Amino acid sequence: MEVTIFSLYSNRPDFIEIQKRCFDKYLKDDYRWVIINNRGYLYDKTEEIEEECIRHGIEFLTIEHEIEIEVSQLVANSLNFLWQGKAKQISGQVVIMDSDLFLVKDVSFANLLDGYDMFFCPQYTDGVMWPWPGFMGFNMSSIIAEDVDFGLTKISGKYADVGSGLSAYIKKHNPKINPIPRH
Repeated sequence: MEVTIFSLYSNRPDFIEIQKRCFDKYLKDDYRWVIINNRGYLYDKTEEIEEECIRHGIEFLTIEHEIEIEVSQLVANSLNFLWQGKAKQISGQVVIMDSDLFLVKDVSFANLLDGYDMFFCPQYTDGVMWPWPGFMGFNMSSIIAEDVDFGLTKISGKYADVGSGLSAYIKKHNPKINPIPRH
């Protein structure tokens, strides 16, 4: 089964080749990789990112942002745009991972999702669990895609970080989660 991987890129086009080499060496799944290019991010490297994608034959999508936007909100907006525009149309498995996350040993994302609706590295704010947005997987056949929101959610009167909006999804749908420890 093919896994679709989405990576958000903003300012490190040099990581594309490294991440590709890591996927090719360590990822035990067939995969489709789509780079989400954040235009408008501080130290924007849009053109360089697009050139690297073309050079390596990697699909990419560029998202335009207001330059004045706060970074956490920019990432949340990117993830929501990605989800609504691309991810929710996929019927298989979707993995979202940071551009600076590199595989260093054999792994199968499909195995991480086997028997689960989601995998992620859990974060907690005042007892409320939500995923660290740097590494998340979704079995799209069991996810209610319309209810997914990566936005910033208020927990105990304060906004939590990117991905905290998924706490509402978790509470409402009680998905089977494979918790991945952060190393």
